[in-house]
Amino acid sequence: MALKIYGEERWEAESFKKRHNKTNKFKARYFLLFEGNKTEPQYFLNLFDKNKDNCTKGELYKNILITERVGDPYNSFPLKVLNYAINLKENKVDAKSIAEGIIKELKTNKAFNSQLTNEIRQDVLNQLEGLENINLNEISKVLDDINLDIYDYIDQKMILRNVNNYISKTFVYDNTLDEIHVIIDRDKQSLTEEDYNECINIAANNGIKLYVTNPCIEYWFIMHWNKEYSFDENEMLENKKGPSKNSKNYAKQLWSRIKSEKSNNVATSRCYDFEHIKNAIEIIDSNYSTELLELKNNLGSNLTTFIKYFFKI
Repeated sequence: MALKIYGEERWEAESFKKRHNKTNKFKARYFLLFEGNKTEPQYFLNLFDKNKDNCTKGELYKNILITERVGDPYNSFPLKVLNYAINLKENKVDAKSIAEGIIKELKTNKAFNSQLTNEIRQDVLNQLEGLENINLNEISKVLDDINLDIYDYIDQKMILRNVNNYISKTFVYDNTLDEIHVIIDRDKQSLTEEDYNECINIAANNGIKLYVTNPCIEYWFIMHWNKEYSFDENEMLENKKGPSKNSKNYAKQLWSRIKSEKSNNVATSRCYDFEHIKNAIEIIDSNYSTELLELKNNLGSNLTTFIKYFFKI
């Protein structure tokens, strides 16, 4: 069941009204969604954090949201990510996803978390999933119905405010202001040509900005070390795993080797350094593919476009 997310509390909130002041250009938000749930979010979070002064959006870097796909975060199939993006644009998301996200937010409060037994947690989930819409009044009723003595020493308004902020940050999308940027891998070992074409069509038909790296994000990292580490282009494109059960694919093996030989900190730090980023962009622009259709069968990445959009190059 998909629920529309709304509530007078959010629409009337001062911060929300400020965000909708069209005279202030620093109010749009940029939702970033990733195929991966660890490597990519961490990389882009650090990228923006370490390069605030180079951000073309000025103070808007604060409104660049590394968006968590709640509910089923480990299902990283690209089409799943794009479908999540569509639901986000429509301010609709699976009820269980909302409930799980709210529970997660509540658990950040240590006092609350200490009383969130599995039974109580399931009770919260059941009640939230049963709502016809998600807003603070309804959430407040659910929390009031739970037999906890937590409100003797915890400010319920504070908890509700945190939950509202969480919903606003994670789910509430404004089609007149906001943008969604989806970053996926092309790796043909896991994504068929048919599914790849569908990804392109879904993004184009729904106003979603799509960024693809062929074969995977590790290729983008490796290009920052291109002058020191060469690779077999055919093997990189095939990106097959080794013969052993737990072996990594070709790109991940090479990236692991670079991190091992240079140290993890040195290897990853270069990927945030703008001189090396510009060098990686120049190499990819000159020697590899950067267009979505070309990336279906060729090495490359249009993350070059993403960087140029968000940063001064």
